[in-house]
Amino acid sequence: MNNIRKGFLVLMVLAIGAASVAAQSGATGDRRDPSPARTHALTVTANVRNAEIYIDGVRQRQTTPATFTLRPGNYTIRVEARGYDSWQTRVVLTSDQTIRAQLVPPTATVILQIPAELLNDRVRDPWRLIDFYLDGRLRNEARIEVDPGYHDVTLVSGGLKLEREFFFEAGRVYTLELFMRLDSF
Repeated sequence: MNNIRKGFLVLMVLAIGAASVAAQSGATGDRRDPSPARTHALTVTANVRNAEIYIDGVRQRQTTPATFTLRPGNYTIRVEARGYDSWQTRVVLTSDQTIRAQLVPPTATVILQIPAELLNDRVRDPWRLIDFYLDGRLRNEARIEVDPGYHDVTLVSGGLKLEREFFFEAGRVYTLELFMRLDSF
């Protein structure tokens, strides 16, 4: 029995010694790299603050602007905000990178502006006497959202009627301003 214990003890000493030599030579069964995994910073900004960020379809807790620590690789980044079309890009992350999402509202904004000097100051509310039509439909506001494309704009006040077709691009703000001009030939 004593010989069995001595044999077992010798085997244990040999096994511990072999493991020690193997660990020093790097030949262990554990293949983990002792250095931390390589990562890169991906910063996502947008022209809209607090827009939601999705990485590979997963919504992130952070909103724009935000920085994420990611391993090298390919990622699909999507940014969304209420009232804007979503923005998406594909990123190949091989180093620290910053991307800027340019969110565009799906409509154009049209603002009717009439200089104070053209308004009749003897009328209590001269704006009430001006009808603003877009594509033949009366609009009662001086600021409206329109779909992109060509639109007919008509202003009617008393015996005056101004009509013109305009092209409006999504995400842009247009000011229709009336003015008097004198041309001389």
